[in-house]
Amino acid sequence: MTGRLRLWLLLFLLVLPVLACGLTNPTFARNNQVRLAVYEYEMARRGPVDELVIYFQRNEPRVVFPGQAEHGRTIWLYNFAARDYFDNFPPGKTYLFIQRIEYSDDNSTATVEVYRGDKEGYTGRRLTLQRDQAGQWQVVEDTLLVE
Repeated sequence: MTGRLRLWLLLFLLVLPVLACGLTNPTFARNNQVRLAVYEYEMARRGPVDELVIYFQRNEPRVVFPGQAEHGRTIWLYNFAARDYFDNFPPGKTYLFIQRIEYSDDNSTATVEVYRGDKEGYTGRRLTLQRDQAGQWQVVEDTLLVE
């Protein structure tokens, strides 16, 4: 076997698992669908903010969803960066922070905490979402978090 043929065979064997399994984890795609539903719900229910802050895992792709840039910029934070970000948050600006998403065992229900606020303080809510037959996520419960 020639060196060039070995190289092509090696590349094929490396690419084959990516083609078979897809490029992204299905949970990451589901996370973005839930985030979009939360974002749309919050914008319709409580209005725009200056910054959208989204918790994500470091290996998770950051996906821009429709309408996201209409109300300011988006910040993607993982656990260790959040404290620094909010310690240096500019006065007079508002944010919506979408936290980590928890799923039911059958992935038909998701729960996510969101925080809305500014430099002076924030309000937290726990949103419960359900996935309908068409695969769309809808907020079905909105509970104020008491600090």
